[in-house]
Amino acid sequence: MLEQIDSNTDGFVDFEEFVAATLHVHQLVEHDTEKWKSFSQAAFDKFDVDGDGYITPNELRMNTGLKGSIDPLLEEADIDKDGKISLDEFRRLLKTASMSSRNPTPRSVSK
Repeated sequence: MLEQIDSNTDGFVDFEEFVAATLHVHQLVEHDTEKWKSFSQAAFDKFDVDGDGYITPNELRMNTGLKGSIDPLLEEADIDKDGKISLDEFRRLLKTASMSSRNPTPRSVSK
C-alpha cells in the first residue's frame, strides 16, 4: 500500500505524497471502515520501524524525507504529549490532514 503512496519510488513518503494520500482518507473513513483500518495500519507500520507501537521523532525523520524540523508535525500529532505518535494519534493526523486538504486556505509558499 505504501508503494502506492511513494509515487516517486525513492523509498520515502515525502510531504507531497503524504498530502496526496490523505485526499482519499475521508472517503475510506466514511464508506469503508475495514479498508480504512487496513490502510492506516499499513501506513503506521511503515513509519514504526522498530515495531514498538509508536512512531518516534527518529522514525519520522528516517521515513518522511522531511528536511528541517519535524517538531510542528510531532506537536500536532502527539495528542498526549509523550514525545511519540500512537496508532490512534496517527489516524487522527490522517483525518485532520484529509479535512485540511479538502478545505485549503490560501497561503504563500516560498522556496
